[in-house]
Amino acid sequence: MSPTLTDAGVAASDPQDGLAVLEQRGSTAETFGIPLAVLDKPGRLDPGERALIETHPAAGHEALKGNAGISLEILDAVRHHHEFLDGSGYPDALCAGSIKDIVRMLTISDIFAALIEQRTYKPTMPREKAYEILLGMHGKLERSLVEAFREVALSR
Repeated sequence: MSPTLTDAGVAASDPQDGLAVLEQRGSTAETFGIPLAVLDKPGRLDPGERALIETHPAAGHEALKGNAGISLEILDAVRHHHEFLDGSGYPDALCAGSIKDIVRMLTISDIFAALIEQRTYKPTMPREKAYEILLGMHGKLERSLVEAFREVALSR
């Protein structure tokens, strides 16, 4: 099972219910209209492909809302896990005061996972280098949470 499904399932009221809901909805981004050819594309995405990728948080939120097994807090995290404190994120360009703590933490772990995981379009990155990138994201991530994440990031 992918980390994304596990993380979202654990966050649901009942972890197994959350996993079942996500698995029923489909575990790939193709469910949200993003072809695997775009997800697995080697090299940079063109502007149209990038815009398509940026639809996944809202599409995921839409697919899960109305399901009793997914809390409002988790729906918010699904929709806003690409928001940054400086307002430069997506899909809603939220700023610091509008981003809940659980979303701030999920954003940090999501970025870290994307950096260290093997992807068809990039090699894995050492955990230390990935953590340094997080530290360098001044104004985008909450520094105290990034510092608190250090032990998790570097302990494996």
